Amino acid sequence: MRGNLTGQCYVDDILRPHVGPFLNGLPGAIFQQDNARPHTARIAQDFIRHFQTLPWPARSPDLSPVKHIVPYYIITRFSSIPGLTGLCVAGIFSGSLSTLSSALNSLSAVTVLDFLKPLFKSRLSETKMVYIAKILSFCYGIVCICFTFVISKVDSLVAVNNTVLAIVEGPVFAVFCIAVLCRKGSQKCILFGLLFGVVITAWIGCGIQISGYNYPPLPLDASGCPKPENATGLLQNSTIACNNLTQCLSTSLPTIENEPFFLYKVSFVWLSTIGFVATLFVVFVTVILTGWRHNAIPATSKCLSPVARFWIKGTNFETQKNEVPKNSEDKIELPTL
Repeated sequence: MRGNLTGQCYVDDILRPHVGPFLNGLPGAIFQQDNARPHTARIAQDFIRHFQTLPWPARSPDLSPVKHIVPYYIITRFSSIPGLTGLCVAGIFSGSLSTLSSALNSLSAVTVLDFLKPLFKSRLSETKMVYIAKILSFCYGIVCICFTFVISKVDSLVAVNNTVLAIVEGPVFAVFCIAVLCRKGSQKCILFGLLFGVVITAWIGCGIQISGYNYPPLPLDASGCPKPENATGLLQNSTIACNNLTQCLSTSLPTIENEPFFLYKVSFVWLSTIGFVATLFVVFVTVILTGWRHNAIPATSKCLSPVARFWIKGTNFETQKNEVPKNSEDKIELPTL
């Protein structure tokens, strides 16, 4: 719910008479039996009451209670105690900086060890690699700072973060499932399916973010709703003024002029599932086309998972364990460090 819409609702005094009684009775219903943690219950009750009295339209119509409730609560409630507001803000920033520093150090270490060291081989000493890692950490930090200007234009940072993770998580999980459940998939088939799943998920995820499609919100007009005196009556009385619920919603919802592609309407939480299913489907199709009877992993392989062994019939794995040669002339080669 955007700030302008929320501000207009509070200015017109539409939501307060109907949501207020329910929220007043909600804290007592939730925390009534929380005798073990009364202090936490009191804090939560105070937080909910404070949420009801936020004067968002009076300050700015662009403010959104969803995004600004925590900083506004800290500033208004803790300003009477000197230093407590700054301590809360410092705690928030310290938590984010600790995670960010670990990510930057990991990126620089992976870049040096997996890319630069094999490329230059013996020409890089330990001292040079340390200096290069520090320089790379600084460069990655600059890149992250530049990304903040782009992220500030995004409506939901959680959606962007989950979209980036889903591009890889779904296809990779499909590869693990294929390796555990069967032994038919060859290296080329799995690589082709993985690339296909990543490309499909990236295409849909980028399309969702670029199209800017938002699900139409439910109507906020409470003119047809009952006006009970307490929260119990609000929950029990479910009669509405509209005889036809579909007609009521269709007349209240705003119409969308430019409809995006139907895949761009999918929620970002489904991207991992889409990548998982797409990767599995492509791998199985390529395996069928290239030869279903061919086994990429032999039945006696040590890398075979117990789940795949369960599906193999007529193989006694108990007798295929590594045994010490009975002949004394046979030599056993041990790996040397």
